[in-house]
Amino acid sequence: MPLVGCATQAPPRYAAPAWPAPAAVPLVEIPRTRVGLLLPLTGANRPLGQAMLNASQLALFDQADPAIEFLPRDTGSTPGGAAEAARSAIAEGARALAGPLTLAETAAAAGPARAARAPLMAFTSDAAQAGNGVWVLGTTPAEQAERVAHAAAAAAARR
Repeated sequence: MPLVGCATQAPPRYAAPAWPAPAAVPLVEIPRTRVGLLLPLTGANRPLGQAMLNASQLALFDQADPAIEFLPRDTGSTPGGAAEAARSAIAEGARALAGPLTLAETAAAAGPARAARAPLMAFTSDAAQAGNGVWVLGTTPAEQAERVAHAAAAAAARR
């Protein structure tokens, strides 16, 4: 009978252990702070916008904070798109806005942000956009010149 091991056999039957049913555990709703991400996901600046979205999501994942929720909105790389993106994020409960990228987009998104009293942290480097709820996160030309002057002075440069 050397071929008995090759014959079709029914699988063994296993009985699940008789565990008591788990008690119902109420789900706890974590209050979330929604932040609108105003990024150029289409248009001329699409590659940069997509990279910034990926970086934002990676940072949020790394932070592991379930109380923060990003609401990405496409500015379309245009001022009108940025204003609409700001209104859309605010309508969905965004309490703050990060972006947009350019000076013109920031100027357009500032109106809806200020009307909703939602802080706008813009990626532009135009200091003229700052104030009244709008923060400029880019390095401004004045800041760059000041740093160069300090570095030159520290190196005892005279010209």
